[in-house]
Amino acid sequence: MTKLVSVIIPTYNREKTIRHAIESVYAQSYPNIEIIVVDDGSEDNTGQVVSDMTRENLVYCRHDINRGAPAARNTGLEQSSGDYIAFLDSDDEWTRDKISKQVSLLKDSRPKVGMCYTGVVFNENGQEVYSCPTQKDSDISNLVYRNMIGGYSSVMVKPNVLETVGNFDERLKGRQDLDMWLRISKQYEIQFVKEPLTIINKRKDISRISNNLITKAISFIQFYKKHKDEIEKNRKTGRYMMRLGRFIQLKTEKKNMSRLFYKKAIREDPWLIKCYAYLLKSYLARDL
Repeated sequence: MTKLVSVIIPTYNREKTIRHAIESVYAQSYPNIEIIVVDDGSEDNTGQVVSDMTRENLVYCRHDINRGAPAARNTGLEQSSGDYIAFLDSDDEWTRDKISKQVSLLKDSRPKVGMCYTGVVFNENGQEVYSCPTQKDSDISNLVYRNMIGGYSSVMVKPNVLETVGNFDERLKGRQDLDMWLRISKQYEIQFVKEPLTIINKRKDISRISNNLITKAISFIQFYKKHKDEIEKNRKTGRYMMRLGRFIQLKTEKKNMSRLFYKKAIREDPWLIKCYAYLLKSYLARDL
């Protein structure tokens, strides 16, 4: 019997995009899919759009208030019954064979393999950029510093893995995806399908966590505090602090704050030559 795949789609005010996301799941070549749409308290017409697309294999859940995407994904997990679980953001899409190829990989893999992801196509205003994993991405020791897996939409996981590592951390302001991948990587192997089977639609949207600069900076700090031992064990503290300082300098222009992280990075790793240049540059511009 064909294994059931649960597709969890969290959504919030996505009346203009969720139809394309759901249609891309309906169009999958894989035959046995359940779709769980979790509406995180949308204030637009998202619920009606989903209702108009309802089929027997689509379940619609709604939060009375906006609780955040991690809570919506956790609600989806509670409602799921699949042998495999895939996540799809409500403004992204899949190519036709995405689920089929990931199921094939996981079905034939060793029990220690708990998750896989695919290559992606970034689509921004009609311009497409392909990002496909390579052999070096099979080394996930750098995951704490560099998220080569990316976001949720390319990932498929075995349910027992989530039972082992736990649900998405609703306390984090951001980087919940990297937090989950890191927790999984500590106990399971992660593999990939090289082909770009996931389409990430990049749009200007102030409701996206990735476009809220202060919240994103806070999420960097929260992630560091939660995974400090792992970061320090892999001798990535300096690079992590440099990256955080660079983000703050470029995105928020709070030079004093960025200098604090640059100096900590240099103390952790005096050989980070780039960090000296970034620190010097921070002194050449007046603080806001």
